[in-house]
Amino acid sequence: MKPSLDNLIKNICDVVDPWMSYYRHTDYAAGLERIEQSFNEKIQKFI
Repeated sequence: MKPSLDNLIKNICDVVDPWMSYYRHTDYAAGLERIEQSFNEKIQKFI
């Protein structure tokens, strides 16, 4: 069973928010690349 849209959005926020917080204080370019990879991995679970 696929999660509801609200759960999907919450899960996306749960993944992206910590990465954004962490990478504000580290290498920004590498951080964005890692955020994109993690985001894509998590999104694939919901497709």
